[in-house]
Amino acid sequence: MSTSNKRDFGEVGPTTHHVLLDQPGRVAGQCEPDIAVIRTDWHVRLPRLMQPFLTWLSGYPYAGQKPFFPTKPWWVVVLLTTALLGVGLCSSFVIVSQGGYTWFGLPIAWLLVVGTARTFQVFICHQGVHDNLSGDPAVDRALVEVISTVLVVQNFDGYQEDHKELHHPQLASDADVDRKFIIEVMRLEQGVDAEVNRRLVVRALLSPRVHAVFLLARVRANVVSCPAYRRAMTLAWWSIVALAVTATQTWLPFFIGCVFPMTVLYHMSAMCQFVTEHFWTRRRQPGQSAKQHYFSMLVNRHLGDPLPACGLSGLEWLSAWTLWWARLYFYHAPFRLAILVGDLPVHGSHHLWPLEKRWTEPFFTFQALAAERGTSPIHYVGGYRRILHRMLESFNEVEDSAADATEPITLSQAVKVANGM
Repeated sequence: MSTSNKRDFGEVGPTTHHVLLDQPGRVAGQCEPDIAVIRTDWHVRLPRLMQPFLTWLSGYPYAGQKPFFPTKPWWVVVLLTTALLGVGLCSSFVIVSQGGYTWFGLPIAWLLVVGTARTFQVFICHQGVHDNLSGDPAVDRALVEVISTVLVVQNFDGYQEDHKELHHPQLASDADVDRKFIIEVMRLEQGVDAEVNRRLVVRALLSPRVHAVFLLARVRANVVSCPAYRRAMTLAWWSIVALAVTATQTWLPFFIGCVFPMTVLYHMSAMCQFVTEHFWTRRRQPGQSAKQHYFSMLVNRHLGDPLPACGLSGLEWLSAWTLWWARLYFYHAPFRLAILVGDLPVHGSHHLWPLEKRWTEPFFTFQALAAERGTSPIHYVGGYRRILHRMLESFNEVEDSAADATEPITLSQAVKVANGM
């Protein structure tokens, strides 16, 4: 897919199909203001120095905003993510080793470890399996194999088959491994109230069985369902890690600072992302073309709240702004850092333009493409909890749940389903 190097990355795309969710004092499902209006208000009323952070948080630039590095090389993204992962792991090891008051910093270190690991998987390796990372397919394969070996996630061939050959062309079909994971492993149900499925999501997040399935699938992808060279890479890497930890006698920091966030928290992050990624159960309607149906399953998820109304004073002003700032830094930012990582806020747009070469600046790129092409996914803006609720409501759009009911699957079957996660 060709792209123009002269595209204005500051243009605001179409503002239709935007829905406001989880905002204090507003009604869920209210269509105004939309993300473009909210982002403009942030730009006008908040300090200029905050604007890059707010664009990162929401995945939506304000009108006229330009990226700091409009031609950011792919290797900068890789190196930056590597450095942040290293900071997170080193911080975790130091905190566990030092103890005392430093333990209060461990959740932040965990967020950084999980967020950067997930960024490697769903942003960098994701571009690699699309042969769109570096411009050289051989380099893309090598990088994905090395990164996925270190993270103990799916190898290049398996990821490319599941994602590029199944997920994209057969989105939300019975063959889509992401949908199968949600329905068959997390056990979400069709034709039921959103609150029922919300409890099922919580149950899956806390289920030892689901975590065991996820972990076994990751091990299987590295030592069973992979080429011989990848199996050798895996065993060599595991040996290096085991020898290093043994030699330094850092088993406790290793398990608390590395293994726990890279397994339990990693799995939770992935599940929270998967379940809100698309309208997984939306069926094709009479008279709806295949293309229209495909578009109807795409969604962009923007985190953030509208600013408090102008004209407030006294305690009302203080409480409104205190709540806004608290939600910004202690609610939206952690979800963005650890769950909706990389370009996931605009993942729906990725499905419209999967081979876009300016992937290192996805928010500016996809916004400009939406304005240019007049095409955009549905946009939801608000807190993660309400975005989750809206996505789970779509499971109730299926009228006949019995027709789509699935029997419980065995552990072995579940591991094979989760192999692509």
